[in-house]
Amino acid sequence: MGESQRHSVIEITDVSIGYQGKHNTTTAVCEHLSVTVSQGELVCLLGPNGCGKSTFIRTIAGMQPALQGSISLDGQLITTMRPDDLAKKMSVVLTDRIDDVNMSVYDIVSLGRYPYTNWYGKMTDNDEQVIFDAMRKVSVEMLAERRFQELSDGEKQRTMIAKALAQDTSCIVLDEPTAHLDLPNRIEVMELLKVLAHSTKKSILVSTHELSLALQVADNIWLMQKNGPMLYGAPQELVRNKSFEQAFKLDSTVLERFLMNLV
Repeated sequence: MGESQRHSVIEITDVSIGYQGKHNTTTAVCEHLSVTVSQGELVCLLGPNGCGKSTFIRTIAGMQPALQGSISLDGQLITTMRPDDLAKKMSVVLTDRIDDVNMSVYDIVSLGRYPYTNWYGKMTDNDEQVIFDAMRKVSVEMLAERRFQELSDGEKQRTMIAKALAQDTSCIVLDEPTAHLDLPNRIEVMELLKVLAHSTKKSILVSTHELSLALQVADNIWLMQKNGPMLYGAPQELVRNKSFEQAFKLDSTVLERFLMNLV
């Protein structure tokens, strides 16, 4: 799909994020954020610890309100959407570990169909097809009958991504999807997300601390700063204009040595 044919799926306009305290006091974590995610694009959200990445992800996902500004999905404000309608537009994979779930991989992935099933949760033939297609896309179809708690960390994360795919939304938002994985699985998951964004034409937004992987797989990067505006652009562009040194307070020679090791 050419750039001219892409449309913005997530539109964030002049958004400030933070917390509403007692007596209507507010604490802003980051202010005046304006960025977009296009169809079929993988965007990685990076930034130093404490800059508000998880707060931003929760705000985009509608889990907490923005202090100001607007967030739209496919042209509709998320503040005007009912929960079941929002669930048909955006699927979310959080960083929380789930270790004690006594359900099969199939059962977990089938939960992604909840916005579409009737009051009794009855699955149609189409639902079954979507579930198995989602498992095939992330290579867990052979694990369909396995208990989730018996899986490796990498298999668990792939299962959660399959659940998000089964939800059949235009965008997927993931908060630190590689947090509990070893290096080979971190690489596989990030590369999988890029393949899925490009092959399914879904918009995928990933909050991550994996700078090296983000530089290699992201189509665009959102770079949050503490007490500063968001920097954004293609990875090569952000390297050229020294945005990473600015955001992470790095000496340029340190970053240059780091980048040389990626080659």
